[in-house]
Amino acid sequence: MSFVIAPGYADSMNYLYTNGIEKLYIPIRPARLVTENQAYVRGDIPHGLVIFQPFLVNIEREEDQTYVISDDLFLVYGNGENLPDALNDYILSLSEYYQILEQNANLNPFDKMQFEYLQTYIHPE
Repeated sequence: MSFVIAPGYADSMNYLYTNGIEKLYIPIRPARLVTENQAYVRGDIPHGLVIFQPFLVNIEREEDQTYVISDDLFLVYGNGENLPDALNDYILSLSEYYQILEQNANLNPFDKMQFEYLQTYIHPE
């Protein structure tokens, strides 16, 4: 599994910056950090899926020092004690969301519409 969340195409070391202070290594291909609190994601995710159309995620640090990563497209989020844990939780939640919509797409029109929209960003390998 390899997914992307990193500061810039020019930075081949694949680092993620948050709040302009921390620097964490995540072994993934480079992407682009838009602001200190947003980054693009793309690449392979669990359950044989691929984010082929990069999209933005929001990176937040809570008052209790935990992290939350969320998106504004699908309203999926992940959280964790540190940034890699939050990212892993987000990616897992996103792939589970895909599976749920895939299973229910034929059962109701809303899930079908949501699944078709999700497929403009994510598809099986």
